[in-house]
Amino acid sequence: MSPRENSVRHLANFYTVVSGLALTMAIFRLVDERGQILPFQLPTFLLCIAFLSTLLPFYHGALRHLDVTYVEIAPSQGEPKAGAFLADFVILFVESCLFIVLAVKITEPVTFTLVFGGLMLFDAIWGFLAHLAFSGPKKGKQELTWAKINFVTLLVIFAFLYTEGLLDNLKAPVQPLTVALVLFVIALARTVVDYWFSWAHGYYSWSERPTS
Repeated sequence: MSPRENSVRHLANFYTVVSGLALTMAIFRLVDERGQILPFQLPTFLLCIAFLSTLLPFYHGALRHLDVTYVEIAPSQGEPKAGAFLADFVILFVESCLFIVLAVKITEPVTFTLVFGGLMLFDAIWGFLAHLAFSGPKKGKQELTWAKINFVTLLVIFAFLYTEGLLDNLKAPVQPLTVALVLFVIALARTVVDYWFSWAHGYYSWSERPTS
C-alpha cells in the first residue's frame, strides 16, 4: 500500500470513528425513559431517522470520494491538485462535527433543522469547490451533483422556515411534530435522490472503477 493510500485509509478511519460517535449519541438521546407508552418521543424518533438517512449517504459518499479521487486513479484522469487532500481532511472534519451537533440537538426540532440546513450549505459549497479542484475529465462531476442536490434541499428548508416564520423569530410558535415530520420527509427525499443519481452514474458501482 502506497503512502497516499495509507493517508486515505487513516482519514477514512477517522471519519468512521467520528460518524460512529455521532450515531451513538443520536441513539442515546433518542431514548426517553419518561415515555409512558414508547421509550421515545415521536418528533425525536422522526429526527433520528432523518439523521440516520443523511449520515449514511454522507459517509458512503465521503469514502467513495476518497477512493475515487486518491486511490482508484486512471492515467487519463490526472492527479488531484495540490492541497486537495488537506482540504478534504478539513472539510470532512467539519462535517463530522456538524453531525455530532445534529446528534446533540436531536431533541430540539427547530435547532436541528437549522443545523441540518447549515450542513447542506457547507456540503454544497464543498461540492462546487471539489468540482473545480480535481483535474481530469471525470473528476468532480459527482461532487457537483451532490452540491446541486444539497443546494436544492437547502432551498426547500429555507422555504419551510420562512413559511413558519422561523427566519424572523426562532421562537415563533410551531408544533415540534410538524417541524420533525417535514424534515423527516425532506431528509428521506434527499437521500433517495442522492442514491438514485449516484447509482445511475455508476459512482457506487465497482464495475465502473477506473483502471490504470
